[in-house]
Amino acid sequence: MLFTVTQTCPEPHEISGLGDTNARRIAKIPGLDTTFIDWKSQMNKDVQENKQIKMVTLDFDLTIYDYAEPSATLLLRDWFLLLDRRGVFCGVASGRKWKDLRDTLGGLGLAWKKPFPDFVIEQEGLIWDDNDVTSNSLTRWNALRSSHIQSLHRECLPAFTQAVNQLKNRNICAVTDISYNSAGISVVYETPQAANIALEYMAKVLSCFSDVSISRNHHILLAVPTGFAKGDAVAKLAEIRGIMPSEVLAIGDNLNDGSMLCQERGFCCATVSNADPVIKQMVKEAGGFIAANRVARGVCESFVHYFGDITQNSVDLDGCFESQRITDVPTGQLEALK
Repeated sequence: MLFTVTQTCPEPHEISGLGDTNARRIAKIPGLDTTFIDWKSQMNKDVQENKQIKMVTLDFDLTIYDYAEPSATLLLRDWFLLLDRRGVFCGVASGRKWKDLRDTLGGLGLAWKKPFPDFVIEQEGLIWDDNDVTSNSLTRWNALRSSHIQSLHRECLPAFTQAVNQLKNRNICAVTDISYNSAGISVVYETPQAANIALEYMAKVLSCFSDVSISRNHHILLAVPTGFAKGDAVAKLAEIRGIMPSEVLAIGDNLNDGSMLCQERGFCCATVSNADPVIKQMVKEAGGFIAANRVARGVCESFVHYFGDITQNSVDLDGCFESQRITDVPTGQLEALK
């Protein structure tokens, strides 16, 4: 399929997936490059509108948030409101802590939980959802995962450390000290390429640990307990809420998202144009959608693919956003987490 590129400064109506009024508002955001690959005209005939999706899980860094252009995340603002109105349960799964995610979104003027995110999967697998119905089950999940993380630290850290030192002797050097916390065990390399070499070597060294999974998030090498990665957490939350795997849409970009994008999981899935080639292949094999745009634009494109262009027929949302234009990070949200 061939795609064309619009002009660098398109007319508001050319910002696909936003609706005319809301496109004008987005077009006025200072410093926001509204260039899109013109995928809409190419995919109208291919839209797989799925009104059965009840839960959406989004990776954060380089999926909805681009360090090179943070304000592009605002392109998703209409979608968050409209999916909320549809009753779609929409949240984020990240290696970051939830307070860091809150502060990052708040810095963009997006009020926490108004309406996004409905839930947070932080540090690769801890689930936070302030719904009373799920609280007891999630408390048990988080406690069990924490127990497995402690076992991982105790049993696997020496071998992980030895492997990092052996890689250093081969001139594959980490740029940080090894970190071990509630996300697992991790270390940062200078480039994704270096981290990939380290990943292959670490997988061999730790192959004797059947309950450890090794993955890579861009240039970060990560070890987590098997059965407690992002995809496992998404599946658990969906199960607790009575949502079938086929009613879940997961979108991510890197290898640590693989557990929620793989064919075996049974979720609807999508990825963005900047995704790792391994992830693109995984999504293709799962029958998912590969966007032609990067980061937030690719997520908008994925939403149109699965939900149809519902923003084009929406009411004007200007009034809804006025209360969200904030300068301070909101307080009092997700009190149960504090």
